[in-house]
Amino acid sequence: MKKTYVLALIFIVLVALVSIIIFSIEQEEKIVKLTYNIGGCDITNQVRGEYVKSYGQPNIEIQEGTILMTHFLKYVCCANMTIELEQNNNLIKLTEINEGEMCRCICEYNINATIGPLKKGDYTIQVYGVKYENIESDLLIEEEVKIK
Repeated sequence: MKKTYVLALIFIVLVALVSIIIFSIEQEEKIVKLTYNIGGCDITNQVRGEYVKSYGQPNIEIQEGTILMTHFLKYVCCANMTIELEQNNNLIKLTEINEGEMCRCICEYNINATIGPLKKGDYTIQVYGVKYENIESDLLIEEEVKIK
């Protein structure tokens, strides 16, 4: 009787441990990584006295389980650009952020971001333009993509 009780207790503990390990692995898989590179101000194409918010629409591509985003942006030359990633299930939101200043000169920035690896499935990608201090950004593009 005691032997059966001990075996049952060991079995319950093992099942609990396996469940915790499986849950941890699933949680790790849900973490999506963002890597990005923002080319500094291209002074050769600098324009003075004109404030242009966006040079072009972001481009979204899928490559080996990752999402690649490229955006050529005309924006103030004193900006310190970063990108923020938010994920809510299969909705992925990228926001370009100016952590620098505002000034009266414009230049071109080449923004490249990679999101992944992603699990197979359908995703909605939203890219928002530059957010600065309390000024919210506009949705530049929303695209449905499929990771195979």
